[in-house]
Amino acid sequence: MSVPYRMAAAAAAAAAAAAAAAAAGVKRAHLVDARLDGGLLLELYSRDGVEGATMISADFYEGVGAD
Repeated sequence: MSVPYRMAAAAAAAAAAAAAAAAAGVKRAHLVDARLDGGLLLELYSRDGVEGATMISADFYEGVGAD
C-alpha cells in the first residue's frame, strides 16, 4: 500500500465522518491539513478559510452564523 493511497483513504474517512456529523445536527465541521502551521486558527477565524482546509456544513455557507 502506497502512502498517497493511505492519505486518500484517511481523507475519505474524515470527510464521511464530517458529513455524518452534519447529518446528525452538527452545524459545521472543518477538515484542516495538520501540516499547515496555524491552519486551524486561519480556517476558523477567516471568512474564506484557508487553502488546504474544507468546511462541511448542513446549511448554506451564508446561512451559517457565528455562534
